[in-house]
Amino acid sequence: MFSYQSFQVYFDELYSLYDIYRPFVEPFLASASAYLEPMATKSQAAGHAYYAHGMDVISWLNGSSPRPPVEYFASIPLSMPLIGLTQLVQYLIACKVSDLTPGEMRSRFKGATGHSQGIVAAVAVASSDSFDSFDVNALKALRQLFYLGLRGQEFFPLIALEPKLVEDAEENGEGVPTNMMVINGMRLTDLEVQVKKTNKHLPENSQIYVSLHNGPRNYVVVGPAKALYGFACALRTVKAPAGLDQSKIPFSKRKMVFTNRFMPINVPYHSPYLQGATQKLVEEDLQGEELWQASEIKLGLFHTESGEFVLSV
Repeated sequence: MFSYQSFQVYFDELYSLYDIYRPFVEPFLASASAYLEPMATKSQAAGHAYYAHGMDVISWLNGSSPRPPVEYFASIPLSMPLIGLTQLVQYLIACKVSDLTPGEMRSRFKGATGHSQGIVAAVAVASSDSFDSFDVNALKALRQLFYLGLRGQEFFPLIALEPKLVEDAEENGEGVPTNMMVINGMRLTDLEVQVKKTNKHLPENSQIYVSLHNGPRNYVVVGPAKALYGFACALRTVKAPAGLDQSKIPFSKRKMVFTNRFMPINVPYHSPYLQGATQKLVEEDLQGEELWQASEIKLGLFHTESGEFVLSV
């Protein structure tokens, strides 16, 4: 299972893996860095001003170049491929320390899956039967993730919020407003009612959506950051304060018990706001190339949302 890691600390994790397992991972990371850096340079030159510090990952890891600020790593164009890289390094290390080839390790599993972007790493793992094929599939995965990050940010540019809104959200324990918010503890029917109420006050180009069902009471709502901030404010009126004793209040009059917090992701993935981005990625970035054929994937893949088999072997 490959899941979201913190968009603010993943590079520290990658550095820790590099520091501890350097003989195992340095050649792979050098190859990945040499693959990503030209794509970042080319995209920056083409007017996508997301890569001001480049993407020379290996130099940041070995200290030959200063590490960029956290905000740079947290940006979607960087975090999308580099979180994927961190996931792939984790798998490579697991193979190395177990003294198993990727094919032998793969044979120990019944299936693979991934949360959102993690499905790309899962496909790379499911397609790899040797260290050589793992290297090839890892670069394919990084290529796809690089352009997923670039096109996502292109289709939904960053918009600065008023400082007072940011301060208010942080004071209420919701974090800095972004384009994705996780809701934990609320029933879907109740969440949909709240979303519908909020959308009545929003123009069509600012609607919010329930985009991910992570569990029976764990969901992600997406939309423009300002609209999601307004949604967070509305939730405060129906949310029970932490520690509130409602044992003597009739059930029908109790406030709902749940948590909600903005995720450090500044693109509303899994929503209509990115309509057209996939087509551009496929036609322009990949030039119609199929990165993987079904026949290459030798491990069953589970759907990232429903858990159903999308490809069985």
